[in-house]
Amino acid sequence: MEQKSVVEFTFERATKNTFRYQEVVESGQPPKVGTIYIQKWVTGTKTPAKITVTIEWE
Repeated sequence: MEQKSVVEFTFERATKNTFRYQEVVESGQPPKVGTIYIQKWVTGTKTPAKITVTIEWE
């Protein structure tokens, strides 16, 4: 049985080669992932304000 979780992140800051995103956490809930870094070349010159990550497991 495959399961999945969808996690939303908002832009926090840019570093030299990456964009740093912080997980949007529901009130009173612990984060599932926390912080995620995306390489700048993935999005080109545009800095997305929000990203969504889908985690799937079997």
